[in-house]
Amino acid sequence: AAVVLGQQREHERAELLYRKVVALPRTFGGAFTNLIGEQIRNGRISALDSTAAAYRARFPDSKDLWEIDWSAAWGQGRLDRADSISRAVFAQARTARQSIRSAAGTMSLAYLHGRLDEGLRWAALRGEAEMRATPSAAARLGFSLDTAFHALKRGDVSAGRAAVHRGLARHPTDSMPPDERPWQELAELAAALGDAPVARAALASYERDLA
Repeated sequence: AAVVLGQQREHERAELLYRKVVALPRTFGGAFTNLIGEQIRNGRISALDSTAAAYRARFPDSKDLWEIDWSAAWGQGRLDRADSISRAVFAQARTARQSIRSAAGTMSLAYLHGRLDEGLRWAALRGEAEMRATPSAAARLGFSLDTAFHALKRGDVSAGRAAVHRGLARHPTDSMPPDERPWQELAELAAALGDAPVARAALASYERDLA
């Protein structure tokens, strides 16, 4: 329920629900990383360190502790620190999740700093890690969406739209399980590219899958 609230941009309600989840006697690590994400969106930067500390106290042996450290550094504007964390994790990744998420974090920072070619390279590394873990139509579509995002960053809207359409033609979302369809990413990317038909179709399909 909290995940859906976040997707619906009900971030205050999502944060409140995640706070309840992390307080449960039997909670899970992802609730802490999701909570810190909502705290960043809601501007509660002063709460990030305490959330990270609570995660460490509950799950001191977790292989994913780096994620909450990265998120806290990102939210606090310590971008060099976040970049160092994700690069170090990728270099020594022991799980698919570590490879995928550390590559994604490094990609985001590269794009944020205007290093477009480096951003695309990290996007490819993330995609390759996803394909190794779960070779699926959704993962294959992800390469096309990464290409479209890169084109958008370069200011080539036409190339971005073309990449989205090629990707959907090769890997139609109907071929994917409902929970793997990247509706939110597709809708936001299409909207940024000014492709209203694709954006509307993605939002309508998302609502249909939720029904």
